[in-house]
Amino acid sequence: MAYGIDRWFMPVVIEEGVNDEVILRENGADYTITVPAGTYWTYTAASSGFQLPGYPSLYITISGLMTAAVGGGNSYFFQAANPSGTALTDYRSMILTRNVGSNDFSLRFSQSGFTLDKRLFGVGPNHAADISNSGASTPATGQVWGQWVSPRPASDKRSFVQKKVVLSTEDTARSDLYAMKWEERRRRMFIYRRVPAAWVHQKRAEQADYAEVAGISTSDTRMAFEHLWAELSAFNDLIVVHNQGDDSDVINNFENVRDNHEIVRLLNVDAALDFENIAEMETMGGEFYQLAIPVVRLGGDYDQ
Repeated sequence: MAYGIDRWFMPVVIEEGVNDEVILRENGADYTITVPAGTYWTYTAASSGFQLPGYPSLYITISGLMTAAVGGGNSYFFQAANPSGTALTDYRSMILTRNVGSNDFSLRFSQSGFTLDKRLFGVGPNHAADISNSGASTPATGQVWGQWVSPRPASDKRSFVQKKVVLSTEDTARSDLYAMKWEERRRRMFIYRRVPAAWVHQKRAEQADYAEVAGISTSDTRMAFEHLWAELSAFNDLIVVHNQGDDSDVINNFENVRDNHEIVRLLNVDAALDFENIAEMETMGGEFYQLAIPVVRLGGDYDQ
């Protein structure tokens, strides 16, 4: 089977009073947007009605709060864009767009009250310069944190049925008669080969030579798989969009690619204990890795 590019979305936990505020300036006035505490994922869609049940979109939530806060001003939404400072064309950046209205606006990264992780907007965690609109949108920045795009199609990601005993009763006096209840689950091993080191290890993305091999800007560490492994190793749910991961619809209009989405969780403890158990160097020259990620399928429309 020929596979395409995959995109993984990891959960982002918002805590009240800790990392829940975004500051928007519109028409010279500042508006503090407070995101309700909870767990979100970093896709978006045409409207809130197209969100995955149980997996709310962080960007739909923020843009809706922005529009409500400014009242009769602009109407906002987030849109995928190709990251700046690189030749990559797989929509890893995010821009804030004015859908309706004409007022100037900016994201007030310079303000200390902006506590939401700035990496979610494609800038570094300590970025301190506001980003203002240029026309109807803010300019594209770097790669957004909270997702990972495979550099090439998987070499294998077949799924397998696994039986699980969930109940066993046995009458020791009649050992030839016993009952077992079985359940099935489907597990999958994602294998990505020749993945550049900067797309695997955060520290490698901080070094110019490794960043150049990966085709990203130096110090743009936000696309390192290491971030996703931290969530996988905590046995949190991740969303994977199969084969269309380089399509803007994966972020902009998630409803258009839902047939290819899957909810997964790491399969076993061994993969959670040590990153090297899933990331193994396969080529020293240039430093390339094989990622072998065992997961169990929890749901979704992709069932191959």
